[in-house]
Amino acid sequence: AFHCRSSPPLFVGFSLGTVPATYLSNHYGAPLLSICGAGRGEDMIWSSPAATCIRRAARARGYDWCHYQSALASVNPAENLTNLDTRSRFIIAARDSIVPEKVRRDWMGALAESRPDIEVLLTRSGHVGTILGSRRVQKNWYAACGDDAS
Repeated sequence: AFHCRSSPPLFVGFSLGTVPATYLSNHYGAPLLSICGAGRGEDMIWSSPAATCIRRAARARGYDWCHYQSALASVNPAENLTNLDTRSRFIIAARDSIVPEKVRRDWMGALAESRPDIEVLLTRSGHVGTILGSRRVQKNWYAACGDDAS
């Protein structure tokens, strides 16, 4: 059973976890806090240095980028922005070694074009530093959304 203290629920996604968090947030029209994500899951997996072992295993089984693109088409964050609550926030690491620069730039452009009403915060940290340093932002966001999660 799904239970959530807030109504609508609040969703938080970190890194590749932003894919399901964005999809669910869009589905429910709920607030989303997306930290170190990107617009397309296949781009995250297929271009990130952190996913080398995943790519290697996929190729060994006959899969490539196109298979990932097809599988993730309906759940990608870039396709799930229209119904996000305006209290949503995207935190992007400026010096992210996990999410490549082109993927980050494309994602920021898509957000600016599709949802200029949603705040995008750019940190000066890298991927891990942004995630670890996001606690205060998370706490303030929960409070702004009317949830007392801490």
